[in-house]
Amino acid sequence: MHVSVGCARRFHLKRSGSRGAYHLFTQCQPGSVQAAHFIRTVAKDDDALLHAVHAEHMGPWKSLPQIKEVVTELKSFIELIEKHYAKRPITYTTREFHQRYLRRQLNDESYWIRSLVTPPRILQSDWVIWQYHNRGRRPGIIGPVDLNVARQSFQAITK
Repeated sequence: MHVSVGCARRFHLKRSGSRGAYHLFTQCQPGSVQAAHFIRTVAKDDDALLHAVHAEHMGPWKSLPQIKEVVTELKSFIELIEKHYAKRPITYTTREFHQRYLRRQLNDESYWIRSLVTPPRILQSDWVIWQYHNRGRRPGIIGPVDLNVARQSFQAITK
């Protein structure tokens, strides 16, 4: 019998109690198309962590995408994911992307903010997780890992 690496990982993650899906949002495809793919790929699981959508500048841009365009597509993705899974995903982003695109337009979201040099310069109530390091070390893991701190308990974040 052959068991795929992905299947084996899902089995071990399920046993550990820590699993959730992470989507790298792109400005090159409509949010609805990305959400449809996510929904086809990620099974419903009431015990899973909150799903995360990673939103920041990707790729070489001659000019930055328009704020309205990015916000419209990201909002579409978030709302479709929430409708399907009955949980709103957390939005992973950088300080710079938050400042330009999200601060005024999507101010009711839960943010997992990446800020490596200084503490997040957004309202404390706007972030629930802060990634403060991207070269951490942990026993049993080969290579660098991201280090994060949460403002709330693990249980509060996953609801």
